[in-house]
Amino acid sequence: MPDLARRGGLGDVRSVWLAFAERFRWLAVVLGNHDEIGPRNRDLEKVARTPRVHVLDGGVAELDDLRVGGVHGIIGNPTKLNRQTPATFVEKIESVLSEGADVLVLHEGPDAQGPDGRTLRGSADVREALEGAGLTRPPLVVCGHSWWPHALVELAGGVQVLKVDARVVVLERAR
Repeated sequence: MPDLARRGGLGDVRSVWLAFAERFRWLAVVLGNHDEIGPRNRDLEKVARTPRVHVLDGGVAELDDLRVGGVHGIIGNPTKLNRQTPATFVEKIESVLSEGADVLVLHEGPDAQGPDGRTLRGSADVREALEGAGLTRPPLVVCGHSWWPHALVELAGGVQVLKVDARVVVLERAR
C-alpha cells in the first residue's frame, strides 16, 4: 500500500479484509474515505462475494443472531471516492435502523459532547439521524474517521457510540 505511507493517502484494503476473513468467523466492513478495493473500487463486488465477508452500505447482515448494518465513507462530494451526500448518508443510516440493526458500523460518525463537555468531531447530520430515530433499543454505533479522547460516548436517546479510530477494540458476547 505505497500511498498509505503519508497521511491522507489512499490504498487497497483488500489484503487486510481477506486476511481477517481467513481467520475469523465473519467480517462486517465498510469502506473509509481513504480505502479502495482496486482502482475506484472496481473489485468491490468481487470481494463482497468472498465467503464470510459482509460489505455493508445501507444494508444489514444477520451474523450469529447479531444484526449488523453499515454505511460506507464520509459525507462529502459524491464525485470523490467513498463520499456521499448528507441526504444519501442519512437515508442509508435510517434504512439500517429501520431493519433493526444491533450494531451500526460507520466510517464517519456523529459529533458529540464528551463527558468533559468538550465537543467531539463528527457529523451533526449523523448525530441528528441517530438521536431522532426514536428507537426503543438503539444499536451500538461503531465508527472511526476522527479521533476522540473518549472511546465511548452516549448520545440522546441512549445511543452509544464506540469510537475506534486509533484503537483496537475486542467485543465478546456475554454468555
